[in-house]
Amino acid sequence: MAGVKISQLQDGGSLQSNDQLVIARGGLSRSILGNDLLSRFTTLDTKINSLSSTVDSKFVHLSGDVMTGALTLNANPTQGLHAATKTYVDSLSSSSMVAKAWVNFSGTGSSGTANVNAGYNIASVTNLATGQFRINFQRPLMSPYVALVTGYDTTNADDPITGVIHDLTNAYCTVGTMRSDGDSGGNTTTYVCVVFFGF
Repeated sequence: MAGVKISQLQDGGSLQSNDQLVIARGGLSRSILGNDLLSRFTTLDTKINSLSSTVDSKFVHLSGDVMTGALTLNANPTQGLHAATKTYVDSLSSSSMVAKAWVNFSGTGSSGTANVNAGYNIASVTNLATGQFRINFQRPLMSPYVALVTGYDTTNADDPITGVIHDLTNAYCTVGTMRSDGDSGGNTTTYVCVVFFGF
């Protein structure tokens, strides 16, 4: 069985399983079989890998990660990119300065369902008659609330549209549209926009 000193391995030598590694310092020395040392390194490497995966699972990666539990924030956001707490979002949704619903729809036709281009808290818009619409809310609005109606008619030189509110209920709102040229015959319009604010 050959004796191998650490100095002999520093120049690129490799430890064989049947070698005897001689560790010497001062007048003391200790011999360790190569296969025993290799086995201990393998065990140590396994434990390090196991520990790494355990520690890694306890942290959120900067590159992105998925959490399986709730995250509690210490305060409401103060900057644009801060995360928002549920309490903060709920307080905004209950504010009178925030729209409770809004819709942009194509007010063409005299019956059926109008085409909703975009909206928030809107279930559908129904054509009741030419220039008469019922806006159905996805979630009921709390009374009292107000509605602002505007729009324009591309079939009549982009003539602006004004609106008249006929009914305000928790489930829906009925509006009538009229061109600004004074025609009050319940005109069909290309785009109608309605915004709802509550208190």
